Amino acid sequence: MSKHTHLWNRQGYYYFRIVVPAKLINRFDCKELNCSLRTKDLHQAKYRCLKLQEVVQYVFMKIEADTKLEPKEVQQITKSYFKEALIRLEAQHDTSHEQAKTLDAVRRSIQNNVGTEQSLECLSPASISDRLDYLVPANYNHPKNDNGERTGSYFSPFFFDGNPDVVLKYVLEENNLEALKDYTPSYRSLKNGIVNAIDELKYRQQQLIDGESEFKIKHDWFRTDKNEHTSLNEDEKTLISEAFNDYISQLKITDERGLNKRIATLDLWLEINGDTPLGLIDKAKVRKFTEILQKLPSNRKKKYPDLSIEDILKRKIPTNELMKNKTINGHLSPLSSFIENHALKKYSLHYDTNPFTGMSLKEEIPEDELREPFSEEQLIGVFSSPIFQGCLGHTKIKRFQKGTKIVKDSMYWTLLIGLYSGARLNEILQLYVTDIYKVENIWVFDINKDGNDKRLKTKNSRRIIPIHKKVIQMGFVDYLEKIKKKKEKRVFPDAEISSDGTYSNRFSKKFSNFLTREELKTDITAFHSFRHNVADVLRHSEHVDEETSNAITGHVKEGTKGKYGSGKRTQAELSKHVPKLEKAMEHLQYPFLDDVLK
Repeated sequence: MSKHTHLWNRQGYYYFRIVVPAKLINRFDCKELNCSLRTKDLHQAKYRCLKLQEVVQYVFMKIEADTKLEPKEVQQITKSYFKEALIRLEAQHDTSHEQAKTLDAVRRSIQNNVGTEQSLECLSPASISDRLDYLVPANYNHPKNDNGERTGSYFSPFFFDGNPDVVLKYVLEENNLEALKDYTPSYRSLKNGIVNAIDELKYRQQQLIDGESEFKIKHDWFRTDKNEHTSLNEDEKTLISEAFNDYISQLKITDERGLNKRIATLDLWLEINGDTPLGLIDKAKVRKFTEILQKLPSNRKKKYPDLSIEDILKRKIPTNELMKNKTINGHLSPLSSFIENHALKKYSLHYDTNPFTGMSLKEEIPEDELREPFSEEQLIGVFSSPIFQGCLGHTKIKRFQKGTKIVKDSMYWTLLIGLYSGARLNEILQLYVTDIYKVENIWVFDINKDGNDKRLKTKNSRRIIPIHKKVIQMGFVDYLEKIKKKKEKRVFPDAEISSDGTYSNRFSKKFSNFLTREELKTDITAFHSFRHNVADVLRHSEHVDEETSNAITGHVKEGTKGKYGSGKRTQAELSKHVPKLEKAMEHLQYPFLDDVLK
């Protein structure tokens, strides 16, 4: 069974289940596909599972490959390519005189030594300014490294014939669009744009050869910064340093730390893009700014105080030292607010859309937040196991074998409490006996860190959770009384602390082994999945508002205190709010488990 990760058994029947790729969740409107294989025969189930897996994976691949470009994206990609190729063209023109002199000397030397008039077209000095090498960089056909950079040298000599298909291939690779199919309208549109760009570049090349002082443009797409700058109005010529400083002065920031952060952001922009006129700030510059930040280490000034950004980019910075997406977004946000709330309102700019819109990066999600809730079938499987229905005894082996004994230890209670409270695993296992008491005749868990062996994930994790009636019905209060008689300090003394200082480390491995044994293990479920189950039920209940749900799970939004608070409560506060929380807990129900958890 371990080799068939998409195959699982439920009460004798086999089922097929596969996780929907994150990119396609919106297309399928679900995170998992599953169906019954309609057989109890393992060999037949394996065969059907493999067939289904092959078909579904093929569908996923076809959908993922269905890349689509909007007209604005085609224009942006084409214009971006034109600008970079134009830089190479102008560099070629600037050096063509010296190159011609050098090649002429080489040509004469070869002819004198060989003594023939053999064809040496590639060394013809007259052809230097006519060459089309600038259409792609010299290392365009070299593979990329882990940082997405070409491995070949920019100085490799080559003679490019200007084939549009090669240019298009290069552009697709640079923009990670290799999956774009040649039969799609997007592909044809982009190819047409690249052909036009090549034509525009050749037109500019001829103007350079002819020595024209004012350049003409065939298509508006390909206006260069030089042309744009001459057409800017006075407002658009205002430098970002001047406008941004005016903006933060109007904010009247009293928080010195907040002010320094904004100044640091402006300094970064100036170092990467220069003191940009407002009229020239576009998505290309924002993208360049973002991409360079992704290659810089966090705390750059402390780690490399004497190095410029250019020097740092030449180094191989370890991935774990790179600036996090959250930090990068922290630099994009004030610049976006500056454009939206100041520049577009105060200055007469030719663009009315904020170039920073939609440019923020997806922030890294903590590993535990990547988990998904258990499915109904998985929950039925968990609570139909020997842990809850009867085992052979207390030992590690007998604990998971069917029998008649109900062992109410940490494994038994922690799973129940997780499903009916949404508390994190370590929050449950580190409970002291004194953390469980009554408020207005309601039993509660007091989640806190009042102890040297206790930890909380966030400041909002400190909270009071009414104990669910189902947990009490299963005998938890009786269990608590037995623990008190034994004069134990902790509610679950059989759960051992790990070397990392948490009680959850060892237990989570034990629980993972349990899921594997019961054939319920998947890559997206773990103990934290109980927390997602609770959040889902409360979120979909019309009787529980978001703030109450967050108060139960400890997800009070950052920057808002919430009506339940997150610190120590007075008795009056507890007496007022615990009954409201208990009323919400009444809607935390799993009807499909009623017959299992009697």
